[in-house]
Amino acid sequence: MFFRLLIGLMVLNFVVFSFLSPSSPFYESIWLVFLNIRPWFRPLVDEPPEKWGTEFINRQSLDCSLYGWTNQSKPIKVYDAFLFSLELEWLEVRLNELEAVIDYFVIVESATDFMGKPKELVFQKNKDKFKKFEHKICYHAAEVPKNIKDKWEREDYQRHAVKDAVSNCFVEKGDIIIFGDLDELPRPDIVRLLRKCTGYPQPVNLALRNYLYSFEWEDVAYYPNPRLTVWIWNHSDPFFKHFPTHHDQIGDTLIHDAGWHCSWCFKYIEEFQWKMKAYSHSNEFWRPIQHDPNHIQQAICTGERLQGTYHIEFAINLFDVHQKIQLIKSVKSMVSLPQYVIDNQKQYSYLLPGGCKRESARN
Repeated sequence: MFFRLLIGLMVLNFVVFSFLSPSSPFYESIWLVFLNIRPWFRPLVDEPPEKWGTEFINRQSLDCSLYGWTNQSKPIKVYDAFLFSLELEWLEVRLNELEAVIDYFVIVESATDFMGKPKELVFQKNKDKFKKFEHKICYHAAEVPKNIKDKWEREDYQRHAVKDAVSNCFVEKGDIIIFGDLDELPRPDIVRLLRKCTGYPQPVNLALRNYLYSFEWEDVAYYPNPRLTVWIWNHSDPFFKHFPTHHDQIGDTLIHDAGWHCSWCFKYIEEFQWKMKAYSHSNEFWRPIQHDPNHIQQAICTGERLQGTYHIEFAINLFDVHQKIQLIKSVKSMVSLPQYVIDNQKQYSYLLPGGCKRESARN
């Protein structure tokens, strides 16, 4: 009976996504079908990745010897390097949360989004809001060549521009580079640990707790993805010249519970709508209802995925089906959240449990 049900669902998925998406290019329609039925081909019995919680440890006592590393003997700089699009509020959180542990923030934005459409240089226009951090910011506006037509190549080009921007920001051999997306925030204590230690293989992968829309919804489907990567700068290293720009784990060194990934954590509905059209996975938002403000608001308050569930990869555990399918869980506690958000709860109420209502647009 179980396998008949699986086969029936697969056939239904194929029919629905083959014939109800005529507005999408043919290859993207096939891709949607593949994404929708792929989970059913994963192993029927699987174990979820082991999770480690660190809410109640004394993070200030983290020591190099706990990881088999040694203390750093010379002063080094730490760089936080990322792409910026329009998330001014989240940038403010990041700069304030990491100010004490980061020497330079390398911010790269482009006048072209990943889909090739023109966009405003939002940081450049609003840089006066961040004057407090002016001495720590290395800014670069990347110009994407017009001959790049593929969205993934366009995204890859912009990510590589981040590495190039670091090389022009007083970096020296041995300095630490944290590379990721703006919404992937490392814990300050983990950054301190990496600064004071040496002897770890590179890169170090930082596994982040994943949240959707705010810190009210924890997305357990992807843990320990996505990951920040931490590199020791050595531009003469042949491997470093081909600096990877994806989120797959590279190497064997992984620090769990090393920060927060807050995906789609926008303050305004218009920012949700912009991202649906601008980023490389825009093909997941081919249905008009997905762009409707009321639909977006409902998803934010209920924890539903704006893309639907067809794109989620997970293995079915026959002994824990409910837990594996209930991939987004409601979180009411504010324990172990970014300190700057906790200290400014009124300003960032939309990021906290119970604050799901969003404003329509920035004034």
